[in-house]
Amino acid sequence: MATELTARQRAFLQTVLSDASAEVSDKISRWAGRGFSVKFLGVGYVPLADIAGAAGGADLRSAAALLSVHSPVGGHILFVIPELSARVFVDLLLGRPAGGAEEWGEAERSVIMETGNILGSAFINILARALGKPISTSTPVFFLDYPGAILQQAAMEYALEGDKALLARTRFSRDDLNFEENFVFIPAPGFLEAVDACLDARRPGGGQ
Repeated sequence: MATELTARQRAFLQTVLSDASAEVSDKISRWAGRGFSVKFLGVGYVPLADIAGAAGGADLRSAAALLSVHSPVGGHILFVIPELSARVFVDLLLGRPAGGAEEWGEAERSVIMETGNILGSAFINILARALGKPISTSTPVFFLDYPGAILQQAAMEYALEGDKALLARTRFSRDDLNFEENFVFIPAPGFLEAVDACLDARRPGGGQ
């Protein structure tokens, strides 16, 4: 499997992420009761071993939500945000002053899991429509650790199949506050081949 995306694969995935950003912005805003803008900032396809460093830094303890993806094109989705930013982000979504969260209680964990769920579901729903395949996600699971440890634990407990991952920086904005997180999709083998088959079918004479 190639490490680099082809130009058409990148364009396809950027379109999926762009469409997902509008859906996520709407859902996050309605859930939080205040306006948020959500954008995916570029997309890369990197070896899984490099994700810890790319996802905000291997030495930054982070909060994360993991979702399993079930379909002919399976895999896992990981939403990762450095812990210090995560605490401010959680306070903002819960409508309380920054610094209100001293521990990761049920409410704080739920914010990270629901944010990951909204991001993952929007991406998967649009990807499913684009590929013409039924795809669903599991209930999110919460992690609090360093990115490398999160990936290692996820690999052991949830049998991550792929050796490469789609990585997109994600920016949540409200007023003058910006939060940058990482959205990671670890597809099962065969994902890019499914994308290519979809794109081939769209070409004149390709079956559509």
